[in-house]
This record gives sequence, structure tokens and C-alpha cells, in this order.
Amino acid sequence: MNKNYNIIKVKSKLSEINKVEAFVELICDHNDIYNNYYSNILVSVTEAFTNAVVHGNNNDTSKFIEIEYRNTVSGLAFSVKDQGDGFDFDSVKNPIEAETEEESLKGRGIFLMRSLSDKIRFLDNGSKIEMLFKISSINKELSEKRINTFKSYINSVQIKNSNIGE
Repeated sequence: MNKNYNIIKVKSKLSEINKVEAFVELICDHNDIYNNYYSNILVSVTEAFTNAVVHGNNNDTSKFIEIEYRNTVSGLAFSVKDQGDGFDFDSVKNPIEAETEEESLKGRGIFLMRSLSDKIRFLDNGSKIEMLFKISSINKELSEKRINTFKSYINSVQIKNSNIGE
């Protein structure tokens, strides 16, 4: 395995997620990432993979998904590319701002990727997602900001759920 670059191509099947997890684990092992940032990377990449299978390739098992890793000056970069037509990523609402429970269920994957990565870009009309993890940015302030973001989301969902049936 090249420590600075690697790519895998997996079938567009949710059961292939174990290969994606092993890929991320191998890269993190090679880069000595064993702390909570490993979880941020794993959740983000597997969420991007799941979205690529379900939404990008529409569960078409004849298609593939490519996951690329690059070690950059800024940190670790991962991209997930499906064979779909893409999507309008600007129209995906933040689930924290959702007005209904149904709306709060949409966009959670993108919310997670945006919250857990340090930079995210949507390329090729949304059929490719690139996430950057600035390993040197692991600090208490960033961790607290992320925790507060998730607490805000959880509180908004709980409030909406308690208002159901009123």
C-alpha cells in the first residue's frame, strides 16, 4: 500500500461496506491515527459510500463506487465517486433547520460529513464527494464545537418529536 495515495473500487452494494471500513482502517493505521479522528473519517467515508450506493447508483449492483485516498500537505483527503448523474447538493437542507420530522430525516448523511470533516467539496455535479481531514486540527476547541453542533441537532429532533400530535 502506498502511504500517500490509494484507491479501491467496490461494487455498488451496501454489503461491500466492510471493504470500505477495512480500507479506512488500513489508511489510518499507516498514518498512526488511532484517536477519535479515526471515527470522524470512518463515519464520513462510510456515509458517503452509503449515499453513493442508495442515491447515486440507485442500488444498481452492476455499477461501482471508487474511493480514493490522498495524503496532502493539509491532511488526509478522501473522495467517493459513484456512477450516477449527481444531485443538487446546494438544495439539501440542514436537518437542524427542518420544520417536520420527515424533513429532519433527509440530508443527515451530508450533515454528518460536513460536521465531521474539515472541508467538503461536491464535484462532477455531485457524483463525487471529496472530504479533507486536517489531522493537525484535532484540538479541544474543534471537538467542543462538533459536540455542540450534534447536541443542537439532537435537541431540535427531540423538540420536534415532542410536538408531534399537538
